[in-house]
Amino acid sequence: MKKYSLIFALFFLALVGTGFAAETTPATSIPSTAGSEFVISPGDTDNQFFSAFLNTMIMLAVVLILIFIASRFLKNLVNTKTQQANNASDIKIIEKRTLSPKSTLYLLNIKGKEIVIAESHTGISTIVEVPKAQEMILPQKKFSELIED
Repeated sequence: MKKYSLIFALFFLALVGTGFAAETTPATSIPSTAGSEFVISPGDTDNQFFSAFLNTMIMLAVVLILIFIASRFLKNLVNTKTQQANNASDIKIIEKRTLSPKSTLYLLNIKGKEIVIAESHTGISTIVEVPKAQEMILPQKKFSELIED
């Protein structure tokens, strides 16, 4: 994480430095006379527009990078908390599968028993208790014999 922080700090300083280094000249105007308007040379407005556009793009990049770093940090934090909770508890979440935005399947290990539960907006329900490999009845035939039948 320190490596990313250092890279981000150097990148930010380089971008901010280039943004402030651009010189903007104030627009010059010719005093108004009867029937004429203020005249600003087209080159000045283009330079001002480009400078403002460049600063906006730099700040957008900085904000997007900050959002990306924050999301990675929070993701790692949540995963670490879940792993710590699994190690210290008799109830362990082995796998989680999202079926839709409002429904999720969980494979839990509760004191050695594996149970599949479903969570939805209507509530939580037990789907099935998964038997252990020792409890499963395995066929006595070979796989090739099963295919022939």
